[in-house]
Amino acid sequence: DDWKKISVLSLEKIILNHKISNNSILKIDCEDCEYDIILKSHKEIFKKFTHIVIEYHDGYKNLEKKLKMFEFKTFHSRPVNQMGLIYCSKH
Repeated sequence: DDWKKISVLSLEKIILNHKISNNSILKIDCEDCEYDIILKSHKEIFKKFTHIVIEYHDGYKNLEKKLKMFEFKTFHSRPVNQMGLIYCSKH
C-alpha cells in the first residue's frame, strides 16, 4: 500500500506556528481545499493579510462572497473548466 499519512494544519495554526505578521500576503493553491480554508475560517485570521491570491477549482462565487465579508475587494479571472484565480486586496 503506497498511502502515506500527512498532517493537516489549519490556516490559523500556520499563522501561529510561523508568527505571521500583519500586512502579509497569502497565496492559496491547495487543489480543492481552498473552500474549507476560506469558508471555515474566522474574520480575525484574515486581518493579517492585505492581499490574497487563490486558485479555485469549482467556482468562485462562495469564496468571493466570504472574502467580501472579510472586507476584501475581489476580482476573479474568467474560469476555464471551473478553474481560475481570485485576487483580493484591502487597499
